[in-house]
Amino acid sequence: MSTTASPPFLSIPGIHNFRDIGGLACETELVPQITDDPKSTDSPQNGPRTIKRGLVYRSADPSRITADGLRRLRDELGVRLVFDLRSAPEIRKVRAEDGRGVWGGGEVVGRDGRGGVRFGDGGVDGARLDGGLGEGGERDVGEGESAGQLLGRWEGVRRVWCPVFEEQDYSPEKVALRYKEYARSGSEGFIQAYRTILSSGGPAFRRILTHLAQPSPTPCLIHCTAGKDRTGVLIALVLKLCGVSDDVVADEYALTDVGLADLKDSIVERLLKNPALEGNDEGVRNMVEARRENMLGHLGTVEKEFGGVEGYVGRVCELMPEEMERVRVNLLVQ
Repeated sequence: MSTTASPPFLSIPGIHNFRDIGGLACETELVPQITDDPKSTDSPQNGPRTIKRGLVYRSADPSRITADGLRRLRDELGVRLVFDLRSAPEIRKVRAEDGRGVWGGGEVVGRDGRGGVRFGDGGVDGARLDGGLGEGGERDVGEGESAGQLLGRWEGVRRVWCPVFEEQDYSPEKVALRYKEYARSGSEGFIQAYRTILSSGGPAFRRILTHLAQPSPTPCLIHCTAGKDRTGVLIALVLKLCGVSDDVVADEYALTDVGLADLKDSIVERLLKNPALEGNDEGVRNMVEARRENMLGHLGTVEKEFGGVEGYVGRVCELMPEEMERVRVNLLVQ
């Protein structure tokens, strides 16, 4: 049996690196209980806590999902929201290369930061394309495309486009600079690249954290292209917010090496064709690995520059303390 068919990995035909973040142990044993009743005498309960299973999944680009994979994702796992952290040029490139991106039906919503964002004419086949909160503010996708045309649609699943990087951040020059950071030996390049993700990702991360903070959030899938860097940075924030230790977060991040094992050679081959990486075989192989020390170094940056995850989530993602508490209540089980 394939390693990726064993927990925490789940077999979803057409999706690589698909896993449940649930089941991880937390350092904290004290979980606040939020109540809307000011007279309530409920108090926190002590005891070991773990991340709830079946609520937050992560993966690589799911564009190759099969009909059976979609059925399992939607009907067996109950996933109704898919958060896509990729940028528009990445999505266009995938579609141009092999035509992926069009499935019938469903609803597509767009990036939400401090206000809702609508794409194109505000609708695809009558579906509202906003941040899901019904707030104002508009931004076009660009090149005359609506979000539905850009992302494609899945029947019964709402796809939420919340790119970490804006269109201008994906110019060939800026992509080349980020690639060179990732390709540096050791962890310093990753630490710098992940710092860039933190500085750019506030609005995208806010949208996902806001979903996890609402009453009874529906199960969701979070992905980027490989499900390693942007997805890894966000998942680390969620886990740290819930009291998971740095070592456990780093171990979970390193599982991506297992999840992408079957794709690594093809990823390396593709990256070596980029002019910024041509001939740098060692650097590219460093770039595609998910070493736990890379995540540990990144978590050190969050602690040093923001005073910890709550400092980052509060200042950059603009989550209120009570929203952070609701994320914990929703994700932690005894």
